[in-house]
Amino acid sequence: MFSTRIILIILVPLLVFSIMIRSFLLKEPRERVDNLPIHSIVLSHQVLIDQFNPLNTTSTSVAFLCQSSSSTVIERIARISGVPFVLTNDLNTFNGKFAYLDVGSLTSTWFTTEHVLMLKQFINRGGHLLIVGVNNDLSKKISLLIGTRTLTSTREHKFLKIHPNSWDRYLEDPNEQKYTLSGIKDDGPYSTSIGLHTNDCVIATYEDGSIASLNYHLGQGNITLIGVSSYDLRLRNLVGRDYNANRHYCNEFEPLSDFLPLFIKGMYEKIYPDGLTLHTAPHGYQSTLIITHDVDYKYSMEEGIRKFAELELRYHTPATYFIQTKYLTDDKDEAFFTLHTSQILPWLNKHGFEVGSHTVVHTKNFNKLPLGTCTESYPVYKPFSFNNKEDRNNPTVCGELKVSKELLEGSNSGEILSFRSGNLLYNQYLPNVMERLGFKQGSDFSAEDVLSYFPYRYPYDKFKVDHESDIFEFPLSYEDEAFPPLIFRINKATKLFQQLYCNGAVFVLLIHPDCTWWNLKYFDLEFEAKFLDTLPNDVWRTTMKQAGYFWHYRDTIQWNYELRDNRLILSVQSPIAYNGLTFTLNHNLRLYMGNSNAFIKNHKLVVNVHSGKNLWKFEIQH
Repeated sequence: MFSTRIILIILVPLLVFSIMIRSFLLKEPRERVDNLPIHSIVLSHQVLIDQFNPLNTTSTSVAFLCQSSSSTVIERIARISGVPFVLTNDLNTFNGKFAYLDVGSLTSTWFTTEHVLMLKQFINRGGHLLIVGVNNDLSKKISLLIGTRTLTSTREHKFLKIHPNSWDRYLEDPNEQKYTLSGIKDDGPYSTSIGLHTNDCVIATYEDGSIASLNYHLGQGNITLIGVSSYDLRLRNLVGRDYNANRHYCNEFEPLSDFLPLFIKGMYEKIYPDGLTLHTAPHGYQSTLIITHDVDYKYSMEEGIRKFAELELRYHTPATYFIQTKYLTDDKDEAFFTLHTSQILPWLNKHGFEVGSHTVVHTKNFNKLPLGTCTESYPVYKPFSFNNKEDRNNPTVCGELKVSKELLEGSNSGEILSFRSGNLLYNQYLPNVMERLGFKQGSDFSAEDVLSYFPYRYPYDKFKVDHESDIFEFPLSYEDEAFPPLIFRINKATKLFQQLYCNGAVFVLLIHPDCTWWNLKYFDLEFEAKFLDTLPNDVWRTTMKQAGYFWHYRDTIQWNYELRDNRLILSVQSPIAYNGLTFTLNHNLRLYMGNSNAFIKNHKLVVNVHSGKNLWKFEIQH
């Protein structure tokens, strides 16, 4: 007892004294690396996106009915699905067979009885109408379409189960047939149960067996009802407001946000078996692989980069290296971004790799940082991590992005267009700052966090998702920090890749290039080699910069096609020339190619586009 008291009397003061000394020393960083070259950024105040007047609609276009306030939200879903479309509030002049009505985005004063009668005429002449978000608020008006079917809305449903149906081409995986709507016990999105009539075809049910979606004939046409709105199926999830619907953080397959675009695409292909849809990868590839490396550790910067880059050169697989420009020593690590270590960055750029920004300080408080002024500059900007909860010397969002970008470009790394925050933390100021500093794409969410495996634009405000930025987010699909180490998870990684591959989605892989033995990180090189060995030949292996360029381009073109007398006439209006624009051929379509700027690759139509309006004519062979 006496000896224990003596030990405590000695140790407690020593412990307190050591904490005081540490706090005193860390009022300033222990070391600073100066005299690094920078490339000054010219700030942008507005991002302009080339817009074209829509091409004339054809009989193969999909009419997305919307009011002006909901057009951006609806267009986002239409573009990801890849169908040719027109945003409209009038079907009287529309001669197509497929229309989409998102009830949840319409106000009762705008959606009049006249609109309902117009829809009924459209269906009676053989049209297919998809009504999403059917609910009680407009039940009296849409009763002309749905008859006496009862509608019961609640916020208690937790799951959505998809039944086999005639357009489930993209919903064949078990994870695509059961979706979590909410992980909160007594709360969730509004979901409507739909009364079942004789001869109705059930598409989906809730966990209690009530009907979530069905299809039925009306006149010469068909109506499909879905009892959950597009906002709840996709849009709210992309800004992290998903009622805890994701059951995992990463490395699993939870594609709730992709259900609606893929459902629309599958439905369209059933209606137009001789048609086309705009594909989600260029050059005839089926899907996209982006390998990324977060370089936020001194041994990664000194040894890991070259080992992984040499492996990727052998496999002809460019990768994106997100570099932390750590020029201050703090409680996390020594300063490792120096004149000596940064010499490898021009080599990466020369060999086709991409260098991206991974902040200066890699703080665990990035989501809480203030905006800053975007006048922050090296070496005056001196933030450092004091501990996991506290940073010092006023780090800002502007400073973390601007200073790191200027240092990387000053090291001859090429133009820095991609950004990933430390710990995948999202800050509300990020879209504005990225646009102002000239970034084009980010990777700041896990795919399970947003429940999507396709790129999408950041909204400026998570409560106003219709106001979107020019920055594309590429969600992270698979990463190396989970247990067990990657080398023991090769089968799981390849299975997830195959699930995304089937949908034409983007697989974003993260490997920290530590090459340390104590946590088996050295075997990540072996994992990556084995993973690349398993890939099909029709996978686009690219960098985030190149993928971002493609998705920006895909978002700006206007296109449609017509089917006439066994001929397919394709029109593309493009702001720039682009080689390799790819279209998916629907089930029965074979084309006779008579144009050197168009060819078939991997059962897809690939065209080389010049600036302005393009026109191709193909003979259809069944």
